[in-house]
Amino acid sequence: MRKFIFVLLTLLLVSPFSFAMKGIIWQPQNRDSQVTDTQWQGLMSQLRLQGFDTLVLQWTRYGDAFTQPEQRALLFKRAAAAQQAGLKLIVGLNADPEFFMHQKQSSAALESYLNRLLAADLQQARLWSAAPGVTP
Repeated sequence: MRKFIFVLLTLLLVSPFSFAMKGIIWQPQNRDSQVTDTQWQGLMSQLRLQGFDTLVLQWTRYGDAFTQPEQRALLFKRAAAAQQAGLKLIVGLNADPEFFMHQKQSSAALESYLNRLLAADLQQARLWSAAPGVTP
């Protein structure tokens, strides 16, 4: 019987459900700048109280959105507030609104396009790695 209980407890502890992330996805929009810092902090606290442990920031750049320093600063500030509320942070990088249109290109053109996306993602990763007050 002890062996059975030991095996059962071991299975429960290594179950994927015991390690599952309880995240929520945020797709930043320019209109999010209308949300005050106090409202955002309250929202992050509510997420923690509701059992979420991770904020997934879907993108940190979407086309031309979030390319201006003040827009990036707001994203950094919101990400830092999420972490201060106790949420882990998963940071998405560059998203091209025309991504699916480019899938119809020739192989050579598609390879060139994907290399440009890679360069944009690397640039975003460097930017967020150096973000003040944020640990992505």
